[in-house]
Amino acid sequence: MLSALEAGSLTPLAEDVMSAMGLVHPTVPDVLDRFYGGDFAPADLAPVVLDRAEAEDPARAQVQALAAQAHRLATSMSPGPESVAIVGGLTDRPSYARLLSEALTRQLSGLPVATSPRSPAEGALQWAEEERKRLSH
Repeated sequence: MLSALEAGSLTPLAEDVMSAMGLVHPTVPDVLDRFYGGDFAPADLAPVVLDRAEAEDPARAQVQALAAQAHRLATSMSPGPESVAIVGGLTDRPSYARLLSEALTRQLSGLPVATSPRSPAEGALQWAEEERKRLSH
Protein backbone atom coordinates (compact mmCIF):
# COMPACT_ATOMS: atom_id res chain seq x y z
CA MET A 1 0.00 0.00 0.00
CA LEU A 2 2.89 2.36 0.76
CA SER A 3 4.37 1.72 -2.69
CA ALA A 4 1.04 2.62 -4.26
CA LEU A 5 0.93 5.76 -2.13
CA GLU A 6 4.42 6.75 -3.30
CA ALA A 7 3.39 6.12 -6.90
CA GLY A 8 0.18 8.12 -6.45
CA SER A 9 -2.02 5.20 -7.50
CA LEU A 10 -4.10 4.23 -4.50
CA THR A 11 -6.72 1.53 -4.96
CA PRO A 12 -10.22 2.10 -3.61
CA LEU A 13 -9.31 -0.17 -0.69
CA ALA A 14 -6.18 1.87 0.06
CA GLU A 15 -8.24 5.06 -0.10
CA ASP A 16 -10.72 3.58 2.37
CA VAL A 17 -7.89 2.56 4.70
CA MET A 18 -6.33 6.03 4.56
CA SER A 19 -9.71 7.57 5.33
CA ALA A 20 -10.25 5.18 8.25
CA MET A 21 -6.85 6.18 9.57
CA GLY A 22 -7.98 9.82 9.46
CA LEU A 23 -5.56 10.75 6.67
CA VAL A 24 -6.94 13.03 3.95
CA HIS A 25 -3.89 13.69 1.77
CA PRO A 26 -1.43 11.19 3.23
CA THR A 27 2.26 10.86 2.65
CA VAL A 28 4.26 7.75 3.55
CA PRO A 29 5.58 9.41 6.73
CA ASP A 30 2.01 10.36 7.69
CA VAL A 31 0.89 6.74 7.36
CA LEU A 32 3.87 5.39 9.30
CA ASP A 33 3.46 7.98 12.06
CA ARG A 34 -0.24 7.20 12.40
CA PHE A 35 0.22 3.42 12.22
CA TYR A 36 3.04 3.24 14.74
CA GLY A 37 2.04 6.27 16.80
CA GLY A 38 0.76 4.24 19.71
CA ASP A 39 -2.88 5.33 19.70
CA PHE A 40 -3.85 3.40 16.57
CA ALA A 41 -5.13 -0.20 16.58
CA PRO A 42 -4.41 -1.91 13.24
CA ALA A 43 -7.23 -4.38 13.96
CA ASP A 44 -9.64 -1.45 13.59
CA LEU A 45 -8.96 -1.61 9.86
CA ALA A 46 -10.48 -5.09 9.53
CA PRO A 47 -14.05 -3.80 9.10
CA VAL A 48 -12.84 -1.44 6.35
CA VAL A 49 -11.21 -4.32 4.50
CA LEU A 50 -14.25 -6.54 4.93
CA ASP A 51 -16.67 -3.85 3.82
CA ARG A 52 -14.56 -3.32 0.71
CA ALA A 53 -14.53 -7.10 0.18
CA GLU A 54 -18.18 -6.92 -0.76
CA ALA A 55 -17.25 -4.76 -3.75
CA GLU A 56 -13.76 -5.92 -4.68
CA ASP A 57 -13.77 -9.42 -3.20
CA PRO A 58 -10.15 -9.61 -1.89
CA ALA A 59 -11.28 -11.74 1.04
CA ARG A 60 -12.20 -14.69 -1.19
CA ALA A 61 -8.62 -15.90 -1.57
CA GLN A 62 -8.13 -15.71 2.19
CA VAL A 63 -11.29 -17.65 3.04
CA GLN A 64 -10.49 -20.22 0.32
CA ALA A 65 -7.10 -20.82 1.92
CA LEU A 66 -8.71 -21.13 5.35
CA ALA A 67 -11.33 -23.55 4.01
CA ALA A 68 -8.61 -25.63 2.34
CA GLN A 69 -6.79 -25.78 5.67
CA ALA A 70 -10.01 -26.90 7.38
CA HIS A 71 -10.43 -29.58 4.71
CA ARG A 72 -6.91 -30.90 5.35
CA LEU A 73 -7.61 -31.01 9.07
CA ALA A 74 -11.02 -32.66 8.63
CA THR A 75 -9.64 -35.38 6.37
CA SER A 76 -6.90 -36.16 8.90
CA MET A 77 -9.47 -36.79 11.64
CA SER A 78 -10.92 -40.20 12.35
CA PRO A 79 -13.81 -40.16 12.51
CA GLY A 80 -14.30 -37.03 10.47
CA PRO A 81 -16.39 -34.13 11.74
CA GLU A 82 -20.16 -34.18 11.45
CA SER A 83 -20.42 -30.40 11.34
CA VAL A 84 -18.30 -27.27 11.52
CA ALA A 85 -18.74 -24.16 13.65
CA ILE A 86 -17.06 -20.86 12.97
CA VAL A 87 -16.32 -18.63 15.92
CA GLY A 88 -14.20 -15.68 16.98
CA GLY A 89 -12.09 -13.24 15.08
CA LEU A 90 -13.81 -11.69 12.11
CA THR A 91 -16.72 -14.12 12.05
CA ASP A 92 -18.89 -11.53 13.78
CA ARG A 93 -18.84 -9.60 10.49
CA PRO A 94 -21.75 -10.93 8.38
CA SER A 95 -19.95 -10.49 5.06
CA TYR A 96 -16.88 -12.43 6.24
CA ALA A 97 -18.94 -15.12 7.98
CA ARG A 98 -20.96 -15.64 4.77
CA LEU A 99 -17.83 -15.93 2.60
CA LEU A 100 -16.18 -18.32 5.04
CA SER A 101 -19.31 -20.45 5.46
CA GLU A 102 -19.71 -20.79 1.69
CA ALA A 103 -16.05 -21.74 1.23
CA LEU A 104 -16.20 -24.28 4.07
CA THR A 105 -19.38 -25.85 2.70
CA ARG A 106 -17.71 -26.31 -0.71
CA GLN A 107 -14.45 -27.66 0.71
CA LEU A 108 -16.07 -29.95 3.28
CA SER A 109 -18.51 -31.69 0.94
CA GLY A 110 -21.59 -30.00 2.26
CA LEU A 111 -21.01 -30.51 6.00
CA PRO A 112 -23.29 -28.22 7.99
CA VAL A 113 -21.56 -24.95 8.89
CA ALA A 114 -22.90 -22.87 11.76
CA THR A 115 -21.80 -19.79 13.64
CA SER A 116 -21.14 -20.75 17.25
CA PRO A 117 -23.01 -18.74 19.86
CA ARG A 118 -20.14 -19.38 22.31
CA SER A 119 -16.75 -17.79 22.58
CA PRO A 120 -13.68 -19.73 21.39
CA ALA A 121 -12.63 -20.23 25.03
CA GLU A 122 -16.01 -21.73 25.97
CA GLY A 123 -15.84 -24.13 23.05
CA ALA A 124 -12.30 -25.16 23.91
CA LEU A 125 -13.29 -25.82 27.52
CA GLN A 126 -16.25 -27.95 26.46
CA TRP A 127 -14.10 -29.93 24.04
CA ALA A 128 -11.45 -30.48 26.74
CA GLU A 129 -14.11 -31.69 29.19
CA GLU A 130 -15.54 -34.09 26.60
CA GLU A 131 -12.06 -35.42 25.83
CA ARG A 132 -11.33 -35.84 29.56
CA LYS A 133 -14.52 -37.87 29.98
CA ARG A 134 -13.81 -39.94 26.86
CA LEU A 135 -10.28 -40.75 27.95
CA SER A 136 -11.29 -41.59 31.53
CA HIS A 137 -13.67 -44.36 30.40
